[in-house]
Amino acid sequence: MMAALLHDKVYGYGARSCRLGGYWRNAVDNHWRPYLTREMSELRACGIGEDEWQMLLAEVHQLLQDAEAGRLNFDTTYTKGVVCKARSAHDVLEARLELTVDLDGERRYMRLYFSEPDDEDRLLLSLSFRHKRGGMIGLEEQDGHIAEAQERFESWSRSRRMR
Repeated sequence: MMAALLHDKVYGYGARSCRLGGYWRNAVDNHWRPYLTREMSELRACGIGEDEWQMLLAEVHQLLQDAEAGRLNFDTTYTKGVVCKARSAHDVLEARLELTVDLDGERRYMRLYFSEPDDEDRLLLSLSFRHKRGGMIGLEEQDGHIAEAQERFESWSRSRRMR
């Protein structure tokens, strides 16, 4: 049985990051490297400018702190909030960063995918840090990122049951 995404009876999805607060842990790859660290390093290697990189680091740091304190806002409309539930995956939440970055002449929108598993009170589990293009092609990219984050959540859940 999988550890499902928290669905709080009062607050609903996103209860920890948007109301109650919690603490972060990172899902890790086969080499025990956090996906968050790995994917941020990959982004840095894409040639993002130094000023944009510093602003991105600051925004990610603030996002993580705000989620720990339960200060993010949940968006059921998928148009204006920081956190929303991924439509195509049961266990994945999406946090949207305000900052966009320029890669290869295209604006990229930054996303942190995470979960709030039921089986550990207050846990915020980072699953993926990705960027996408605008428009329909970006939505297709995002669907792949969400599917990958769901797979990482399922792998994380299986590894916990094996202990």
